[in-house]
Amino acid sequence: MQRTTEPDSALLVSGAQNLTACNDMHLQAAVQQEPDPG
Repeated sequence: MQRTTEPDSALLVSGAQNLTACNDMHLQAAVQQEPDPG
């Protein structure tokens, strides 16, 4: 088991990774649906 000396940091990192993955998926979907404006 890993030490939980910095649970907040771990949660922040996990959250950041999840947000990045979600953003990538949304960006890909937007690009597929319509071309980039400008």
